[in-house]
Amino acid sequence: MEYPQDDIKHTTNTTTASLIYGAVGSVKRLSQLYVESLRLKATDKLTVLLSSIAYVGVMLALGIVCLVFISIGIGHLLSDSIEPHLAYLFIAGFYLLLFVMAILLRRRIFVDPISRFMSRLLVEVPEDEGEFDIVKAQEDDTEPRQEDNIIEDDVSRFQGAADQEPLNNDSHE
Repeated sequence: MEYPQDDIKHTTNTTTASLIYGAVGSVKRLSQLYVESLRLKATDKLTVLLSSIAYVGVMLALGIVCLVFISIGIGHLLSDSIEPHLAYLFIAGFYLLLFVMAILLRRRIFVDPISRFMSRLLVEVPEDEGEFDIVKAQEDDTEPRQEDNIIEDDVSRFQGAADQEPLNNDSHE
């Protein structure tokens, strides 16, 4: 003989099992959607990165071709006023000077712009207002940070260097 309590237990077990299977199915579907979203974001970011690399490569190749022809033309123009081998040595000296400047300023010219581009490409700024909201913190920055003061001091020192006497090493400590 079956009691009504057995039916309730069986119904409760079936309901609980179906809820667990439903939750597992939902979690599985959610994880699949997250993976698909990650794939789409990665594809998008990789497309932007590779197209930027291709663009820079093409522009660099065209720029080099232009520089070669301009250098030859300037060499011919200078060879009319000075000896031809000296004209080409002056042009080579100019490119050597550019090379040394590129080495000395490599961080400002190459590393910083590339790191800014990659960080904008790969790191998303959170949209909610929280402690990690970088853009909001920079806009509402009422009190300058110590790093900002150091940078501003360096910029003002370099901007004023042409108008002032050379700075002593003890003056910025």
